[in-house]
Amino acid sequence: MKTNRWTIEHSLYALALLVAVVIRLLALKTIALNDIEAGWALQAFGLARGLAVDIGPQPLYVLFTGLLFSLLGSDNLLARLLPVLAGSLLVLFPYFMRGYIGKRAAVIMAFGLALDPALVFLSRNAGSQMPALSFSLLALAAVLTRRPVWAGLFIGLALLAGPQALAGLLIFGLVWGAGKLLAHAGILQPLELENQTDASSSPHQARLGLFFLAGTYWWQARFSSVTHWG
Repeated sequence: MKTNRWTIEHSLYALALLVAVVIRLLALKTIALNDIEAGWALQAFGLARGLAVDIGPQPLYVLFTGLLFSLLGSDNLLARLLPVLAGSLLVLFPYFMRGYIGKRAAVIMAFGLALDPALVFLSRNAGSQMPALSFSLLALAAVLTRRPVWAGLFIGLALLAGPQALAGLLIFGLVWGAGKLLAHAGILQPLELENQTDASSSPHQARLGLFFLAGTYWWQARFSSVTHWG
């Protein structure tokens, strides 16, 4: 019988998540925004001040950061908070995939993702590059492990992050399809879950996943044109 007890494994993932957040936040408020970061932050700032803003191809960043600015004021840390959170959540990717790669390897991978210099750097830059990457990978993991609710949520967030997520999801889809063909031909060994219960789903969960996905399309259509608050 499956239980939901908190285990040492869960504690290790929580520690990896904490390490990821702390490293990404270090001295972040004191580092000035570069020109590209400032461009996205100014869109969010204008939205927070009730100005008419032409939201570009990164609605998730502009809307989320604009809400933060309207509630907490504007500074460099808040301008980069969405990438920080998205980059930190990437440590959950191996947690989803532990049924494929094994629990020990997954924990090691989680700390690797938390400490990787390139990912840390990307997570400390305002914009949607890190959210697009992180949510795309989490969506892929949710699909592979047959978690339709999480898949719908992460796919939706990836699409709202910007057009680069579409390219990433397309590449993932092509690689997955090619892997299926090669496995069917006997060239590759197909991936199999160590614990099949991790792959359980239901029609209700599938409908809920589609609900999350459809909801993001509504939000994108609602806020992708010129809009303002106030």
